[in-house]
Parts: sequence; structure tokens; C-alpha cells
Amino acid sequence: MPPKTRFSQEDIINAAFEVVRSQGMDALSARNIAKQLNSSTQPIYSYLESMKNLQEVIAERTFALLTSYETKQYTGHAGTDRSIGNVLFAKNEIHLWRFLNDTRNHSLVSPFFMKKFAQILEELKSYEGNLSPEDREQYFYIVWFFIRGLCTMVNSEHAQSKKAIKPIFREDENIIKFVTESILSIWTGFKQIHENK
Repeated sequence: MPPKTRFSQEDIINAAFEVVRSQGMDALSARNIAKQLNSSTQPIYSYLESMKNLQEVIAERTFALLTSYETKQYTGHAGTDRSIGNVLFAKNEIHLWRFLNDTRNHSLVSPFFMKKFAQILEELKSYEGNLSPEDREQYFYIVWFFIRGLCTMVNSEHAQSKKAIKPIFREDENIIKFVTESILSIWTGFKQIHENK
């Protein structure tokens, strides 16, 4: 079948997203997008204003996918569900998680992260316990560092080989249980320490 020569902007964006999702941001090129579309590169260049604009759209789509993981109900507790969603995203969307966490993409992803952090800090105001705003912010950072470390571990090339990763992190159900119990332990201990100051 001859290559298709006419594509919508949406076709090109979808193909670009799939390239990044399956191969990583370093693979994003007109040649790889064209290959994904079974096309020559000429139609790709005619639609692309700039690679930076395309990267911004990919960042938006990646955050939308991350949000879908974070807002899924695993336990019924929004904060715990968000943490579980982050770890599952890191495990299942290897290249997209790396894209979001690569320092070369800081200017692309920083606005999304800052907005998300503000929302989480606002949500923490509704948590039970007699904690100051400073204590709640500290709790957020403790959980964030823990979850980020766990995400890094399950996303690493070593872990993705399935040879070294502990069985507890191979199955989603085990991750859900581990993160749920860990978040509960962190919250219980943190609250106990800070309410008794």
C-alpha cells in the first residue's frame, strides 16, 4: 500500500505521542513520526510549526494520561490514589515518566507540576488532624520524596528487566497494597509526632 500523503494535525500529534510513548523523547523526529504514519517526512514538515510546539502538546497529553492514573479509584482516598497512580504510571508508561522527569524538559513540565503541587497542598487542608500549614506542607514533601523514589525504582532499566525487581513490585495489586500501607504508616507517624509537639 502506498504511503498516505495527507494527514491532519491530530494524526501527526497522535503519531508523535506514540513515538515518545514507545521510544522516548530522544526518538521524536520527523522521520520517526513519518514512519509511525507510514509516510514520507514531507507532509510532517508541512504541518509542524516547530518541534517545541509539538513537545508542548506531548507534555499536555502526558500530564492528562498521568492524571487519569492519579484520579482512578484504587482505595477511595484521593491522596493515596494519587500516589498509587504515580507509581503505576512510572511502571507502565516507562518513556513518558522519563520524559516528565528529565531535567532537559524542565521548562516544558514545570508549569504542570507547579499547578499540581498547589492543588495537592490545598487538598491537604481538608485532612484530619491538628496540623499547621507548615506541617501539612512538610508531610506533602515527605510523601512526594518517598513516591518519587519508588517511581524511580520501578521505572529504572534494571527494574524493567524483570530480573532484579522484587515480586512485590511486578504486579499492580502488590504495588497498590504496598503504597496504601506505606502512606497510612507515614501519615499516622507524622500526625503523631507533629500533634504532640
